[in-house]
Amino acid sequence: MNKIKALNPEMIYFGGTTQSNAGQIIKDAAYAFESAKVIIGAINKVCKNDRAAIRDAVLATKDFNGVLGPWSFDANGDTSLTTMSGNVVKDGKWEFVSPLKTE
Repeated sequence: MNKIKALNPEMIYFGGTTQSNAGQIIKDAAYAFESAKVIIGAINKVCKNDRAAIRDAVLATKDFNGVLGPWSFDANGDTSLTTMSGNVVKDGKWEFVSPLKTE
C-alpha cells in the first residue's frame, strides 16, 4: 500500500486472486482508511496542536460507522469489535476455521 499511496491514485482496482495477496492489500487499505478517518475527525474536533487532546478525542470515538460496521473504543482503548477470524496452519498454509467471539 505504501508504494500505491506514493503514486497518489484517484482509485485502486485490483484484478487478482487471493494467492496474489489481494486479501492483505484490502485489509491494509480498509484499516488504514478507517484509522485515518477517526484520526482526522479527532484533529478537526480539537482544532489545535495538542497531542493529548487529539488522543483523547480519538479514544472518545463512539458508534463510528465505518467499513467494519459501527464500533467504539472502550475504557482500555480497545475497539468494541469482538469477532475475529479463527485460522489454523494446514499443509503449510493458513486456513480459515471459524469466526471467534471474544468475551
